[in-house]
Amino acid sequence: MTTQAQPSTIAVLYQRSVLDPLIEIARNVAHDSVQRPRHYRAIPDNIAALLEGFRIQTGSSTKWLSAMQRAKLFSPIFGAAFCSGSIGMRIAALAFVERGSDGRQDLLDPLRDAAAGFRGYLNALQGRTITGADAETEPVFRSAVEVLRSEAVARVFGLPPTPGGDWPLAWKPDSGLFDGAYLIEELQRALKLDRIHPAMTQHRFVLLQRVAHYGSLTIRGVLENADDNKDALQALVRHAYGWERALQELLSRIDVVRAWKDPKYRQNLCGCEKALIEPHPSGEVDLTDTPLDPAAARLRVGLGFSTMTINSICCCTGDLPCPQASEGSDYCCPTNTGFTCPSTECGSGCSIPA
Repeated sequence: MTTQAQPSTIAVLYQRSVLDPLIEIARNVAHDSVQRPRHYRAIPDNIAALLEGFRIQTGSSTKWLSAMQRAKLFSPIFGAAFCSGSIGMRIAALAFVERGSDGRQDLLDPLRDAAAGFRGYLNALQGRTITGADAETEPVFRSAVEVLRSEAVARVFGLPPTPGGDWPLAWKPDSGLFDGAYLIEELQRALKLDRIHPAMTQHRFVLLQRVAHYGSLTIRGVLENADDNKDALQALVRHAYGWERALQELLSRIDVVRAWKDPKYRQNLCGCEKALIEPHPSGEVDLTDTPLDPAAARLRVGLGFSTMTINSICCCTGDLPCPQASEGSDYCCPTNTGFTCPSTECGSGCSIPA
């Protein structure tokens, strides 16, 4: 029997996926508490325990999932397919609002059709995948929010605390909203995370909150058949419109060409930002399981070494010296993934994680 998730489950999970960068900020605060222990002497015991969990247990406990582990849960649910599945609904709402929401049937019918199509896509996602991802990502996200909402943590950096209520999930265009965004930006500056591009500025964080807020409300409305009721349909249109406008503004601030060329830049984008980026025009290049001939490389390029790939490991197969090998030894360089590259000559055969 398949477990059916509630409409609110996938909506909250979407919010959590969009605001996932908060977890890495909290994790960096945890490492800062070790580097500057005097500044954290007034931290309450419950917050100190959370910081220790981020620092020691991340990646090794189901309650402290790493960024990679979270991405593996979120990507199949809210990746490019989700973005494509929702675009009809978002564009229909955009057309309805910007071309005049006077109840014209020629604008309402496409919107209802798009909502029905998106509902079918969301219903196909429902089940153990959603409930499992929700249960696994909730503890670490809740811990990160608790750390970032702590007044004691804010005082460490000389900053005002985040607003109360349901921050960061609740989005309201008031001063408290920007106080929370200011804290996030200043935390990154103090932790020297603003050197990572794209930086999490106040504006970018507020945009992510808007995306999370309106996306969540749209998902709820679609799954609850809000398009069957006139008032609920109007609310659904407003939410889908707000979602689309927030996504458009978010995309306008992404350097798409750099995202194609710079793996570090792309890695620092949020999951919803990556889903907005069109594939590279030349397509993806995958060298996995593609052996490259060392002799041919020497003849063509004139270099004294070449590489071959074995699964996801890149091995130097020519005469590039391995710093760990002693001359005249039959040595195999270890990798950090449990795989060992065979050396082709004595003292060569360094392996590099791909």
